[in-house]
Amino acid sequence: METRYDPTAVEQRWYETWEQRDYFKPRESLTGKTFTISMPPPNITGDLHMGHAMYTLQDVLIRWHRMLVDAALWVPGTDHAASATQNVLEKQLARKGSSKEAIGRQAWDRLVKDWYETTGQTILRQMRRLGFSADWSRNRFTMDPTSTRSKAAASSRWRPPVRRPWSATPGSPSTPTTGVTRT
Repeated sequence: METRYDPTAVEQRWYETWEQRDYFKPRESLTGKTFTISMPPPNITGDLHMGHAMYTLQDVLIRWHRMLVDAALWVPGTDHAASATQNVLEKQLARKGSSKEAIGRQAWDRLVKDWYETTGQTILRQMRRLGFSADWSRNRFTMDPTSTRSKAAASSRWRPPVRRPWSATPGSPSTPTTGVTRT
């Protein structure tokens, strides 16, 4: 027996076993209840950081509902973070003495795709390494075709009423808007 605990061998082996046995996929509920969390997708702007610690709370909730024998599902994903990703990549290009405009549209699109494939996979690998019990077979990226269709369908069904605020002096404290007054 080893005198020192080596988490790398033990944790990786157990996590792989859990995934092979589909422990993270929802099972039929014995209580008749379901519990689902759609993971707020982390931006693909870099590695996970302390701000992502909230995922631990979600993991605890999912595991708790599994122990209650509810059908529990935690859907993972990553977010494209368009502006933030663009900012990171533009800074990288600037350090190399280049720019988005200088490399052209096709090269830029390829750079963004490569960035997602590298950084997105790094984030997902880090989540697995932390032991998160999400159903990885349902992983989503906010710009993949399924997610895009779902968002379009949901927004077309949800049509908020047009709100016309009362007329007052533009920018006054009693006005719910600043700027243009609508009548």
